Amino acid sequence: MTRMADDQAHRGIMYHRGGCILRMASSHIVQFQVDQKFACKRINRHGIEEATAFAKGWSDQFVANAPELPLLPLDGIVKAPLFNIQTGAVLAAPGYDKASRLYVDFYGSLPTITEKPTRAECEDALRYLLRPWRGYIETFGVDAVAIAGAVLTAAIRPTLPTAPGIILNGNVPGCGKGLFGDCLGILATGARPATINEGASEEETEKRVTSAIISGAPAVMLDNLQRPLACSALESGLTNPVAMIRRFGTLDSLEVPWRALVIVTANNPSIRRDNIRRFVPLRIVARDASPESIKFDFDPRVEVARDRAELLAAFEQITGNQATA
Repeated sequence: MTRMADDQAHRGIMYHRGGCILRMASSHIVQFQVDQKFACKRINRHGIEEATAFAKGWSDQFVANAPELPLLPLDGIVKAPLFNIQTGAVLAAPGYDKASRLYVDFYGSLPTITEKPTRAECEDALRYLLRPWRGYIETFGVDAVAIAGAVLTAAIRPTLPTAPGIILNGNVPGCGKGLFGDCLGILATGARPATINEGASEEETEKRVTSAIISGAPAVMLDNLQRPLACSALESGLTNPVAMIRRFGTLDSLEVPWRALVIVTANNPSIRRDNIRRFVPLRIVARDASPESIKFDFDPRVEVARDRAELLAAFEQITGNQATA
């Protein structure tokens, strides 16, 4: 895994500070990590002890034979507590979870959660969970039920083997689609989603989406889509827990586990028929001629980031589960 120290672009995708991505192991990476953790020495021909790198060549063998070694399989990185659907427990402690084969990268503590909440308590929790998006309800009249569907999907996405993507459909530019998507990403991962800008061709967009899948980005936003949504890698990742990826320039395929939250923003998009069932639509209609000039009296991004633990606890309250260490 690699944690981004700053906002960085990786293969056409913008990753934001603090985000973790998966990196394909190479002999050079393995060699560097071992050299950083172990002080290797040797006796030279003069009988003097001196520092040296770990035995060269072993890292190539290690990477080549990794599938045969007793290593822990890693299907992805999640930035929110994990549900155990069978027991109803919630895993909030950071670390590797053997049952799901996921690494939980959640740091913080969830507030106390009622194990068996009443209907009234669940309704209060839902209102609190939707609070950062109140500007869209009050200003643009966006359906609260549609917002609830998007927010609940973002909160539970890491637990589910598959889940639909969320398409934020605006009637005009500047109606807050990107801001809405950023808030969903922050709720799901603690950071804004990895942003993919549409390529100059469908093939280039496909490559960028493929790179995001391979890197294990926990949330991806295909921003400001202009052409009809048609991406086989995205379709595969939304309907299967394992995305089928064709290696660039070859006929070989990779099977890549992927549990990312997928967000698409567009103005009056054209969606290929195969993709309609893969997305939860949310419509934002601005009546103002200059919607970009509309300002909320609060910053939704700041609010979600500040209250993330309480928002996730509200989600757990709705489901009636109790968090565990």
